[in-house]
Amino acid sequence: PVRTSVSVESNRVYVGAGVFPHEGVFMLALNADDGSVIWKNEDVSQMMGGFSPQGYLLMSDRGIMVPSGRNGPVCVDRTTGRRPSEWSPKAGGIFYHNRGGIYGVLVDQALYFGTQSTLYRLDMGTGMIVSEWPSARRLLASPEHYYILKGPAAAWGKVPTTTVITAILAVPRFSEVLGDSIPPPGGPFPSVSNVPPRWTYERPDLMSMILAGNRLVTGGSNEVVMLDTA
Repeated sequence: PVRTSVSVESNRVYVGAGVFPHEGVFMLALNADDGSVIWKNEDVSQMMGGFSPQGYLLMSDRGIMVPSGRNGPVCVDRTTGRRPSEWSPKAGGIFYHNRGGIYGVLVDQALYFGTQSTLYRLDMGTGMIVSEWPSARRLLASPEHYYILKGPAAAWGKVPTTTVITAILAVPRFSEVLGDSIPPPGGPFPSVSNVPPRWTYERPDLMSMILAGNRLVTGGSNEVVMLDTA
């Protein structure tokens, strides 16, 4: 089954397929005109230590960023389907076991990815995690600010969503607070949770964000809210 998005670029269709790494997962590039296979990477799971492609594919200058479930994301070359040679051999895969998630967003030369409770910042030049944002679910960026949707880890149905307080934080973009140095293998990763926000908006059950100029649209169950970011 296909559990990634389908991305089309320069008459090529990129997609990931498969569920269980031990049964085989694949990354493919197809001709958009006739569906013929341009390349097929059948070794991506073994190459990246238990990788299972799922979530939206992200097209970057470095390559195609492919989120995983329980492991870190993978970058594959558009032309060959292989991992960039300049990435560290320990980047991604089992090295980041339990530091994964199907969510990801590209900001400049960094990929932010994660689960319901933590976002990690991965350096696109090396493929290494360099910092983390605890209790963060989603992230958007403007030239001046990061907009962070924060909240507790998912309770898996044990707590009604209307009782969970979530918040959006507008944080000034300072590269020095985001961890430019490479931490030791396996962490701990520098935390940026102590960065003071410019403003905070709290409300129960916020689940997503859209940035449109100086307006930020957010909401949850049966509710849409528009905020002025100025």
